[in-house]
Amino acid sequence: MDIGILGGTFDPIHIGHIKMAETAYKSLALDKVVFIPTNNPPHKNKITGAVHRMNMVKLATSKISYFEVSDMEILRKSTVYTADTLEYLVNKHADNSYVFILGADSLLYIDEWYRPDKIMKYAKIAVCARDNAYSGSHILDERRKYLVRRYNADITILDFDCVDISSSDIRKNIYDPSNAVREYISDDVYDYIVKEGLYKDEI
Repeated sequence: MDIGILGGTFDPIHIGHIKMAETAYKSLALDKVVFIPTNNPPHKNKITGAVHRMNMVKLATSKISYFEVSDMEILRKSTVYTADTLEYLVNKHADNSYVFILGADSLLYIDEWYRPDKIMKYAKIAVCARDNAYSGSHILDERRKYLVRRYNADITILDFDCVDISSSDIRKNIYDPSNAVREYISDDVYDYIVKEGLYKDEI
């Protein structure tokens, strides 16, 4: 099977994440996309509990048949790196091929991640140019060429309809009476956030 992998904190998951997964699925004719919430990302200090984030991802993806959710990184408890996750998947499921889905901003700094050589060895890379600053520029293409030369990477830059929202924007504004960020998350995720009282400390 050809499987897309979309990792992240998903704190909370929003329409941008969903559109990235759908774009990769359709553009690359993948069999499915697996969302993998991380447990303890090395680059973030404060995140919502893993159970809440996992529940929100399940709610946001439950109605799309070609989406799955994995708790493999959460179950490991300690700091988990993308390189190790991809290596584990390839070794356990040798018949599958994997596509790691990320945003344009991440591609610019991926060689600063832990073991970028392993990431690009064990998976193809699909880049959704979600940052309008890169649209129509040569920055991504030059970056792609560099990574292909250095790591023999297989990188595809996808035509992506940018969503100008971030999880931090949603956390800060979820209880705003204007409902300015409401359209960016599903009804189920919104109801869950309110029911559990998430993000009230960020108001």
